[in-house]
Amino acid sequence: MFVAVYSTLSPTSVYSETSYIKEIMMHSPSLYAAVVVALLLTSNRVNTQALQGCAAVDCPNVSPQYLNISCQVQDTNNKFVGLAIEQNPIDPSAGDFTWTVAIALHPNYDGGQGSIERSFYLGTPPDLDLQNAPYIGCSLYFDRPDHDGFALAPQSGAQQYVTAQTCGWGLGGDSGDQCIADLQSAALQLTENVTSSQNAADVCSAVAASLAQSAPASCSRLLQDDVFPYTVHAVPLTGNSSPRPIAATNNASSNCWPTLPKSNQLTRLYGYDFPTADWVLSVFSYTPVLSIFFQPGNNSTTVNLERSTSFQCLKPVDSDDASQATRTDGSNTSSSSSSSSSGYTGSASRVGQTDGFTERMAVMSAFVAVVFSLFL
Repeated sequence: MFVAVYSTLSPTSVYSETSYIKEIMMHSPSLYAAVVVALLLTSNRVNTQALQGCAAVDCPNVSPQYLNISCQVQDTNNKFVGLAIEQNPIDPSAGDFTWTVAIALHPNYDGGQGSIERSFYLGTPPDLDLQNAPYIGCSLYFDRPDHDGFALAPQSGAQQYVTAQTCGWGLGGDSGDQCIADLQSAALQLTENVTSSQNAADVCSAVAASLAQSAPASCSRLLQDDVFPYTVHAVPLTGNSSPRPIAATNNASSNCWPTLPKSNQLTRLYGYDFPTADWVLSVFSYTPVLSIFFQPGNNSTTVNLERSTSFQCLKPVDSDDASQATRTDGSNTSSSSSSSSSGYTGSASRVGQTDGFTERMAVMSAFVAVVFSLFL
């Protein structure tokens, strides 16, 4: 069964058809009461916490003479990360979730020559078993076919240092906040009639396909598909088809664990490799992520779970900061040599010299901002 949990969000963030509800209230009090109960059983959340980068998770600096950040997770050596911390939607008392995006620059990449790999991870409390959960969870990644992501709003500042989760402009322009609320409401409506006999992967794919085919009217930039084409990629978070957390036995090559707290499990959910001629935009643009958890309507378990969605605006953050940390899994065991530890030696420190990459990034970002402003 569900537990009615009151959401502190504004009514428009839960259900955008305010005038329609008022009409129901006037003409059918009993139906209105049912609608109220349904609303109390759902919760739409938009994460507004600031994004964090390598400084927060102690990415190692692998070159003692200059800044050369490495956040290697398994076989992927990432240059930048961005983390969004979210209150656990399943059990808030069990510890937070972390949504992470990580960027790897492939060998010989130099200002447009080469390719970029974008990977997405989910950090969850160590005792949470999503694979065998009696509810369904989905993550939906909004992307563009060229993989350059969704642009920041004008006058946001230097792209690499922006930490605000404000990707609504890239989805709906001035109506971006309403677009996000409407996408969440649409996702909830699409799962209303799901039963426990349905496979989580199929359910998530169906929701993604529907949102990709028909965006809400408030999502003006998504509706301009010829100018701002987009796709929605579904990843099931529960069930047999869901990705598995990284095991310590498969993690010997890692030197980084980009989740908070460090005791979290870390699961790679999705990723892709793509060439680009505009690396500033490609690296530091937004990837909107909509997640949903719900208990199928005919599930007879006693799990108390409200139907909820959350929305993350993920982008990497360049903090220009690193430590001598070595973190290879979430065990919180300190060691300077063991491949199964998550401890670190040395304290977080700012390195005075750089390898020139950050300077080139800042100059190019400033140039893009100036050119962009000429067309506003």
